[in-house]
Order: sequence, then C-alpha cells, then structure tokens
Amino acid sequence: MADINLLPWREEKREHDKKQFNLMLLFSVLIAIFILLVTNYYAGVVLESQETRNTILRNEIKQLDVQIKEIKKLKKIRMALISRMNIIQNLQETRPLMVRLVDEVVEVMPKGAHLVKLERIGEQVVMTGYAMSNSSVSLLMRNIESSKWIHSPLLSEIKTKKINDKVVNEFKLSFYLKPNNLFNFKFTL
Repeated sequence: MADINLLPWREEKREHDKKQFNLMLLFSVLIAIFILLVTNYYAGVVLESQETRNTILRNEIKQLDVQIKEIKKLKKIRMALISRMNIIQNLQETRPLMVRLVDEVVEVMPKGAHLVKLERIGEQVVMTGYAMSNSSVSLLMRNIESSKWIHSPLLSEIKTKKINDKVVNEFKLSFYLKPNNLFNFKFTL
C-alpha cells in the first residue's frame, strides 16, 4: 500500500477550521455588539420619550396646582360672600324687630329712669341706665315681665352713684326677646 501522509492536510484543515471558528466567533461578537448597540439605542429612545412625557406631566401638574390654589381662593371668597349675604339677610329680617325692641324699651321704661346703653347678644338684651330710686328699677322689671315682646328680667347689678350733686342708682339689667331671632347689636345713648 502506498504511504500517504495526511498530516499536512490535517494541519491545513485544523488551521482552516481555526480560522473559520475565529471568523464565526468574530462574527458572533460583532452581531452581539450590534444587537447590544441597537438595544441600547432603543432603550435610549424609549427613555427619552418617557422623560418627555414626564416633563409634560410635571408641567400639567404645576398648572393644576395653580388652578387648585385659585379654586381654594375662590371658595374662600365664596364663603365670605355667603357669610355677608347671610348677615345682610339677617339684617333685613331683623330690621322691624329692632324697631319693635326700641319701642318696647321706651314703653317699659318708667319715669325717673333713663337708659345709657342697650346691647343685644342673641336673644338676650342687656341694658345699663340710671334710676332715681330702687322702686323705679322694680317698676321697670315688672313692666318687662308684663310685656308681649320681652320677658325674664334679671337685675345683675345696682350701685349708688353721685352725679352732679344728685344721688342716683346705676343699674345693669338683662332680659330676653320672645321671638327667636339671633342678631347682635349695640346701641349707646
């Protein structure tokens, strides 16, 4: 049989296979790098798009916060206006009552007594005045008790004072209104 030396051929084949392996490896690395670059680029585009949307949302949130503050201010203004309207309505409703109260106080005030201050808090009215005698204060309390519009007189204090060389009794008396109307006023003579 003839001697055939296959060693150089095997050596060439190994070299060829090695080159092909290195080429395939290089090709695989290049493909991997390409895929990595494409993926990185896509992630960057997606991230940039999301950042743009986030910026738009932040700007919209800022605008909405400003609008919410304006709405809160408007609600405060609205509540103040409603409060004022209620006060005005209450004034309109109590206008005749105030006239009636002053008329009633004039009717129940006896001779020898005069009024200095009249203050209403809710349904209670506090009057301060001067009387020539204790009997005038007692008569005032009886007149209040018999009135149609006011009731429950309560004498909280009485003091003797000297004014212009005359001795007078300073009194503080409170009573209640019969109608259920809550409005505060001060009236000083």
